[in-house]
Amino acid sequence: AAAAKEAAAREAEHRVAGVDEAEMVLRVGSLADEKTLLGARQAVHRMRLLLDDVTRLSKELKCEPQHVYGHALHRLGFPVDRESRELPLERLVGLERAREMCTGVSEIRNLLRIKVQDNNDLRLAQTALCETTNFFERLDAFAAKKNKTPAEVLAAQANGGKA
Repeated sequence: AAAAKEAAAREAEHRVAGVDEAEMVLRVGSLADEKTLLGARQAVHRMRLLLDDVTRLSKELKCEPQHVYGHALHRLGFPVDRESRELPLERLVGLERAREMCTGVSEIRNLLRIKVQDNNDLRLAQTALCETTNFFERLDAFAAKKNKTPAEVLAAQANGGKA
């Protein structure tokens, strides 16, 4: 057991954990590519803000978060329940913000390998986005410690090397 802990500690000195999970959750390809990594970071940030808005607006509208999200799905042409269809979202946020939310919902459907429709899916998406954000933070700290860019660290790991 002590040898296994020691081996894990040595491995942690040379690798940042979580890249496989992040690449599995996100539909972006290899994060070792600098442009892909930057785009993924930005998209994850936007999607976290979107889901925070969904939660906040559901409280203001006194409804379930899935109905706020579902209303945006409805505006995109997807079948949803009656409560989602009839939600007065535009009156609360305005037409422009409602359109932005639809763009965000469309993006999250393309970004995550999670089908998001109900409250459980929304919680799962929020968890996945938080864990991915935590991975990016660990990656940044690891890269700074190694005096490398995050993309260099991931490229070295992808090639089986040490950062």
